[in-house]
Amino acid sequence: MDALRVEGLTKYFGGVKVLEDISFEVPAGERLAIIGPNGAGKTTLLNLLNGQLEPTGGSIFFFEQDITRLPTHRRAHIGQARSFQIPSLFTKLTVLENTMLVMHGLERSRLDMVRTAGGYARVADRARSALEDFGLWDKRDEPVGRLAYGDQRRLEINLCMATGPKLLLLDEPTNGLTREEGVAIIDMINGRVGAEVTVLLVAHDMHLIFSVADRVMVLYDGSILACDVCERIRCDDRVREIYMGV
Repeated sequence: MDALRVEGLTKYFGGVKVLEDISFEVPAGERLAIIGPNGAGKTTLLNLLNGQLEPTGGSIFFFEQDITRLPTHRRAHIGQARSFQIPSLFTKLTVLENTMLVMHGLERSRLDMVRTAGGYARVADRARSALEDFGLWDKRDEPVGRLAYGDQRRLEINLCMATGPKLLLLDEPTNGLTREEGVAIIDMINGRVGAEVTVLLVAHDMHLIFSVADRVMVLYDGSILACDVCERIRCDDRVREIYMGV
């Protein structure tokens, strides 16, 4: 079964074309990397898939459910998780508070607004377990804004994984990281993301792409230039000319 099916997806901002007639399928459990030069429409595509933007035309199906007009929070509850180019965390709250908010969003108790934060024992237990798994429990009382950038990135991606998604959307997960931090992110994705989780990954980091992806889709000028397994994309003359400057 396809985890994701996109048909004729198009996005214009006024008279400016960003994406036009994008169609592709992603089988459940596949890892698809999306590459292309700046301005190709990669992040816009993720924003459409996750509901931050509404398309000008076309349709999006998630496990055969039409989610084209479904709001972002509803997509989260049916199994989508998303990280951003810049970590999207509450910087004035602690690591533990950020984690509890994520865990709380998955519980029915999120609808109960009368209890204090200390009244959610199940949420607190899940948050502690998650942070221990992440190796961040010792930083639980640290405001997120004081964490090193690499730790913020690691926390956000781990929190996405902790929601138990069916589809994980990662936008430049190694952006701004050192080589060693980037390798740690690769190890985290390969080690923590189960084979049942479908991954769409936008990146410029070719080491990340060829270490993680099953297939690579190349966007150019708002259209799909190529979509194939990694080795064929690596050897594609059009990709080498347009994306790699060869």
